Amino acid sequence: MLWILLLLSWTVPVAATPLAERVRAFPAVGEALNLAAARGELVYPDWFAGTWRVRTTLADLAAPQGETVINRQAFAASQTLKGKPVDFQARFVRNRRQQVVADLAFNNRSIAEAYFGRANVLGVEVRPDEPNRQVIALKGDRRGELVTLRRHSEKPAANRFEVAEFYQQTFTGSRVPNLRAIETVTLYTRQGAGITAEQITAVYLDPRDPAYFDAKGRAVTVYRYRLEFNRSIP
Repeated sequence: MLWILLLLSWTVPVAATPLAERVRAFPAVGEALNLAAARGELVYPDWFAGTWRVRTTLADLAAPQGETVINRQAFAASQTLKGKPVDFQARFVRNRRQQVVADLAFNNRSIAEAYFGRANVLGVEVRPDEPNRQVIALKGDRRGELVTLRRHSEKPAANRFEVAEFYQQTFTGSRVPNLRAIETVTLYTRQGAGITAEQITAVYLDPRDPAYFDAKGRAVTVYRYRLEFNRSIP
């Protein structure tokens, strides 16, 4: 879901799956997962359908390769968010095949406004024929693009849904474009009328980054979030 590193701990289920083990390994996630190419929309279980009030909290963060290969200013800014809840809305709708999918334009705008402020978000673009490419326009001629390259999802139980996605993220509007690759792994659990989730976001350097070879293909920063979904509108 999330391309601005919000995207942002609950107990790992007893029957640990490979993705649950990935979350448990925080912060030592190492290299990115070998996932299949992302095709079409990510389909969610039926119990996601509707609109939710979401609270996400950055529970922890780490720089497993040390500070020489990270953007120290950005990492310091993230540290100020640790333990501070951020609230936004998320909506899941049915597509033409009656599958439950995320309303990406609505969700991304809601998340961006929660982090950047409503006045700073000019627009979000998600083309129906290209759901794995999302663009956001911000004040100051800033532009972010998130392309989902790889994905894997599974349903280990009726009340659980797990997904891993690998993105390429680009931000322009500064002297040097911000390029990076991002992997998110999210473990969702349905609990009564709500949903809780654990999520880790791992950041990898782009091959054009001067420190790329120093990182040796391993994550340079890792973030762990907990999320709570409460029903807003059925």
